[in-house]
Amino acid sequence: MHKKKIVAHLLCVCIVTSALFGAWIYTVPLTSAQEIQYGGRLVVGFTNDVRSICTAHPDWEYTGIGCILDLILYDHPWWYYRIEDFDPNATLLEPVCDPPVPWFFIDWEVSEDGKVWTVHIPHNATFHDGEPVTAEDVQFTADVVCRQLPYMNYKIVGLNHTEVVDDYTVRFYMNCPRAMPPMEFGYIFPKHIWEPYQGNLTLCPNEGAIGSGPFKLKEWKRGEYWWFEAFEDYWKGRPYIDELVFRIFPTTEALAMAMKKGEVDMTGYGGVDYATALDLMKDPNIDLAVCPGIGTSWLSINVHPNKTDPLARDKRVRKALAYAIDYDSIINIAYMGFAEKADSWIYEELPSHNPNLPQYEYNVTLANKILDDAGYIDIDGDGIREWEDEEGIHDFEFDFYTGTDELSLREAEIFRENFAAIGIKINVISLHYSEFSSIVFNPQDCVYDIAAMAEEPGPNPEWIWDMAKSWEPGSWNAAGWVNETFDELYYAQMGEANLTKRNQIWWKMEEIMAEELPYIFYCRGQQLCPYRTDKFAGFVPAMGGLSVWVNSLTYHYIHLKKAPTPGPGPTPGPTSLIPWIIAGVCIVVAVVSITYAVRIRSRLRKSSAPARVADNVNNLPFY
Repeated sequence: MHKKKIVAHLLCVCIVTSALFGAWIYTVPLTSAQEIQYGGRLVVGFTNDVRSICTAHPDWEYTGIGCILDLILYDHPWWYYRIEDFDPNATLLEPVCDPPVPWFFIDWEVSEDGKVWTVHIPHNATFHDGEPVTAEDVQFTADVVCRQLPYMNYKIVGLNHTEVVDDYTVRFYMNCPRAMPPMEFGYIFPKHIWEPYQGNLTLCPNEGAIGSGPFKLKEWKRGEYWWFEAFEDYWKGRPYIDELVFRIFPTTEALAMAMKKGEVDMTGYGGVDYATALDLMKDPNIDLAVCPGIGTSWLSINVHPNKTDPLARDKRVRKALAYAIDYDSIINIAYMGFAEKADSWIYEELPSHNPNLPQYEYNVTLANKILDDAGYIDIDGDGIREWEDEEGIHDFEFDFYTGTDELSLREAEIFRENFAAIGIKINVISLHYSEFSSIVFNPQDCVYDIAAMAEEPGPNPEWIWDMAKSWEPGSWNAAGWVNETFDELYYAQMGEANLTKRNQIWWKMEEIMAEELPYIFYCRGQQLCPYRTDKFAGFVPAMGGLSVWVNSLTYHYIHLKKAPTPGPGPTPGPTSLIPWIIAGVCIVVAVVSITYAVRIRSRLRKSSAPARVADNVNNLPFY
């Protein structure tokens, strides 16, 4: 009898333990990948397309959609953002500049002199066609692709040569110390596809746009759409969405209409203009991510040595212009309040921004005084100042080049009124981008006097200084500016491996530009990125918006808000079934144990209880 009690107690313990363990397995939170359902098609709207599927075409570097295409089809070495730093309840993912965040370069070491970088790549990465990604592909990208394509040279600034150490390790030998790892925003090309075309990479048909990124191309219909599917074998784990579609619209208005109809889930690059954003916000299913701008706007003053007018020769005139600008009007009228004043290419929140730069606040009285003191007066009383040289007397009348979009034209009108208030007349000439660029980046032709420009320096604006290094034919220096002191600092910062010391050099470079004013910075517009909230969650806002050349994390982490409807989809991996298998086993053990316990109890009762009890036991539902 004593032994029977012990057995019964042990069985009870087994029952309780099994039940509790099964319940625990059922209630333990699964990993994020298991909690988030796979499935769905995300549709993203763009208003431009690339002209060629060949990744070596400059459109992939110079258009909004091209910048996003290379982010999702290819792998990039490193980033400025860590997704684990993102608080879903917050409004923004902040960039990380020191140290940068590993991506395809999963780890690296740098020599003490900062000139040798040894990088490591994952062992399990494959291209979309199944070929493994090796160090040979990284070396080919750096030594062939980035050297041959002029618009990709900046990705390997200072590179001497590379060395393949083993299949997953590459060594970069630099001509000077570097503060950041090599190949910033360089994407990894598959050598086996591109090598036959290395004499002229633009001849590669690249029909499948084969890369090693999170999505692979399913179909492209130029000017209409790009259709992608999740890359199941992506080395960091496949994206949550099954499909991704980039739809091309002729206008922003058409894109906005499609978003209202639920045909588009988010905008593709840089968001939309301010009026469109506010209109879309009226829809209860559309929200707006207001993100810090990645673009900085400035006036480029043509100071090329061939120019003889006082705008080019006298920095006092340029300072007068800086004080004559009504910055608040530009922000509140042209940008409808979604902007902030800028004084440099470097964003105010970054440690590389000099907080002590002179501030040219709106002051018409001071601007007029500067010009009066410099001897530039209105001789004939027509409201326009004059200047004199060997050829005679000339009006302060300058050609002002800008774009054709509504924002550019609103800005131009404000500048026209501002400069007229200090006796300077500007003739506004609006051009489409290609024609605008061909004129502005040839300052030696002296066609333009002032141009409204904008660029996206990014969290590490190292490359932007090329636009101020002393002018030479073919350079990015649209102002035609020449300054030897600035050049010395330019080369010094390129050879400085310590980020803190490099920032100190940048501070000095910013000071020189603020004093000489070949460029007059005036604005940094915010990015307004509308997105629908009825189907998807996981949008990741960062500098520049939800989808921009420095942020592709939205495409990695966006997911359906609820489980997709039954239908074809990815088969759950064995890992995702383990908790349910264990729970099932526990339940079976519990049932068997209870059944066995009941049988023992029945036998015990048969020896001492009336027959009717035995009959009742036999009728219990456990059998």
